[in-house]
Amino acid sequence: RFRSPVLLLCGGIFGLMGFSVAFVIGLLHFFMRKTDHNGVPYKSGNGYWPATVSEMVYSWNSPEGRIFFGFCLISALLIFQSWYPFMLRNVYTGSEALCNRCSPIYWITFRQVVPVVGLLLLICVSTVPASMATFSDDFAVVVHLMGAGMMFMGYIVSEMKCLELCSSICSCLEGKKQAKFLDIEGPERKLRKACMLTVVLFYMIFVVCQVALEVYQDTLCCSDEFEEGRKSLETYSLWYATINTASGYYLAIKIISFTSEVVSGMALIFSHIIIWYYCEERHCHYAENAIMEVYDEENSVDVHNQATTIYVANAHGC
Repeated sequence: RFRSPVLLLCGGIFGLMGFSVAFVIGLLHFFMRKTDHNGVPYKSGNGYWPATVSEMVYSWNSPEGRIFFGFCLISALLIFQSWYPFMLRNVYTGSEALCNRCSPIYWITFRQVVPVVGLLLLICVSTVPASMATFSDDFAVVVHLMGAGMMFMGYIVSEMKCLELCSSICSCLEGKKQAKFLDIEGPERKLRKACMLTVVLFYMIFVVCQVALEVYQDTLCCSDEFEEGRKSLETYSLWYATINTASGYYLAIKIISFTSEVVSGMALIFSHIIIWYYCEERHCHYAENAIMEVYDEENSVDVHNQATTIYVANAHGC
């Protein structure tokens, strides 16, 4: 319980850095890269704007891909190693199970595993831009989308359970047993609710934009144009295949889609930092006193540590 707050905070910071760097790189490419690979300016006069964060960082060979993968991987590992659903009182729901009749899985286990595993799938199984995807790539896209759903929806449902939001709509979100442990009030409750509303709202906007881009790709002005012979080759990047970039309403929807995903992801990560800030455990001081003595098993005596540190190995060499 003493190390959990620090690991959670560090995981949240690295996650925020990952999404922030992705957004900054997207802006830089849009405003600075307005020519194709031959140096010919795009007819639209705009740089290429990705529709999703995943589309921008899909290539592990690109700087943005390596940076996003590194930050988010560290974030996922730190948050998982913190075991904060089990350790921090302000998220601990006790023995509340997802479904008392059909599922033995506890909510704290669900919160510990599902969102973090979703993030790991999201970054490890990179998607392929729709314009470059082949039939075999569709399998990776499905796994990638499954990871996104686990990360966003898993965390949203878990946090709604803690805050007892929508409990009147879904009985499994009621907190009959967790009331013994949880008492989230005041600024903490307001901030966590605000973060959840932000995640839900912008994630819904992101989904709507993705549907609109797919449905109105051929009718709405004006989508990106690619050279078919280039975008199908694995050795070429999306930038190499682009011959003209989006403009008009189509570009506006892409910008809204990308921005809403970034905002939703950052609000989700920032929610972890709010949990850290208001948890009781971070105020506990651990190991204020130094080790005063070491037990010597071989001689069955206490070796006092006064001036120097003495390390004594036991019979097993540990």
